[in-house]
Amino acid sequence: MSDDVELNGIREADFQSWKHHPVSKVFLRYLADYRDTLRKHQLAVIENSPDPIAPKAEGEYAGRVRTLDELANIEFSHLVQFYPEEEEEPDEA
Repeated sequence: MSDDVELNGIREADFQSWKHHPVSKVFLRYLADYRDTLRKHQLAVIENSPDPIAPKAEGEYAGRVRTLDELANIEFSHLVQFYPEEEEEPDEA
């Protein structure tokens, strides 16, 4: 993605700086580790269920795991694609 693309005044270089900030790194690691923990719990629920397929629990865990995966691996292009190009509002004088 070109560095001249902006979203609310933020460029990809700004986003990459945020991702490499020590606090952001800890937060993104937490999301990935929490995702992995939910995966383990999901497997345990399936393995210990009397019903070989526990759709309610399986679906809930799977959805949460996918959401955490998306958040842990967020890219600037994802944000730009999600938000439509916003028109600049004229300065009020």
